[in-house]
Amino acid sequence: MNIGVIDIGSNSIRLIIGEIINKDFNILDDHKEIIRLGDLGEDNKLKDIQMLIALTVLKNFKEIINNFNEIDIICVATEAVRKAVNGDYFIKRVKETTGLNIKILTGEEEAYYEYVSSIKSNSINSGYIMDVGGGSTELIRFEDRRLKESISLPYGALNLTLDYSLYDLIGTSSQNEIRMMLYKEFNKYPWLNRGDNSFLVGMGGSFRAISKIHSFVLGKTYISENYEVASKDIKNIYNSIKKMSRQEKMSLDAISKERGEIIAGGIIIILAALDYLEKKTILISKYGIREGLIYDYIEHL
Repeated sequence: MNIGVIDIGSNSIRLIIGEIINKDFNILDDHKEIIRLGDLGEDNKLKDIQMLIALTVLKNFKEIINNFNEIDIICVATEAVRKAVNGDYFIKRVKETTGLNIKILTGEEEAYYEYVSSIKSNSINSGYIMDVGGGSTELIRFEDRRLKESISLPYGALNLTLDYSLYDLIGTSSQNEIRMMLYKEFNKYPWLNRGDNSFLVGMGGSFRAISKIHSFVLGKTYISENYEVASKDIKNIYNSIKKMSRQEKMSLDAISKERGEIIAGGIIIILAALDYLEKKTILISKYGIREGLIYDYIEHL
């Protein structure tokens, strides 16, 4: 049996197709298209051009899925569609055009599937999980491999880049303003214990970009699963990137130009969390919400 998962995010739309084998799965196909639905208009609406591009991508993804026999489809949307005042209109258009039924995930649901994904991909007993997306960031605390607390903050790599014009050289004032804003949010949640010895697991495109840049700089073979990076190394990467022009960021060798364009926004969020929680290292997972959805689906077969 096969399962196809479409994840409509703020920055990209992704499709993975997995072959279910017992209580696990193998990835058969993986596709990603940068759409940037999270670049909302001033009226907080999804823009017509982005919706048209998204519809084209989703039609193509549906055709890919149709090439597989015995396949179920899960299609979810996150912060961009969740936030947009015309999100329901977009969902209706997708249904009419492709037949896909989109479920808008709450922030709590996003966090849950990220937790499931992390628990299935490592043996850490207790700690934190952080997922930095294009339009939101989830922080999750787990103990004895059970989810205890979670939050979803409406700040991601894309919307911070747009709101604070982080495309070119990044000034100290912008950094400090974002950092203070994030610290103010973190302070609302006493369960974000500062200075404990637990692990922090990172998920999402910004974290994967860091691991790729880090391995490239060191001349190491890139290993996607449970890649460990010291916080001081992430700070060094950021200190180099913040001095770059937009074109230079988009020309970084280790990552795509689209990711390079917004990478600084993602790293600022990551560094704020690392400093707040006083973590010296982070473990970066190749898995994310899509794999969590598959594992949850398997559990309910």
